[in-house]
Amino acid sequence: GFQAARVNRKLSDAALKRIANMKNTGGDCLSCNRYFDLNVIPSRNTTQLEIKKAYHRLALALHPDRLQTTGSTDAESRFKTVSNSYSILSDPTFRRVNDQKHTCNNFC
Repeated sequence: GFQAARVNRKLSDAALKRIANMKNTGGDCLSCNRYFDLNVIPSRNTTQLEIKKAYHRLALALHPDRLQTTGSTDAESRFKTVSNSYSILSDPTFRRVNDQKHTCNNFC
């Protein structure tokens, strides 16, 4: 994707490979996809700080006002997806409900 190297540079290659593999095998598991949107490995042990850092890193890289290209609907759509996922995972109540709804074997 666009600016992928810039957005993902703080994650190790092994972590990115694991996320990509889990995303490909997870199918339509909406619970895991919210974690994948933020480039975080889905786990009940993922801390709020990890989620917050991942969101802020992506928000800075994907924010429409910061991007050089104008009218990039893909970037705008990606930013909205990341923001929506963060709004769910950052709230402990919504995150608990989200974690209970997973339908794949990826969730730790």
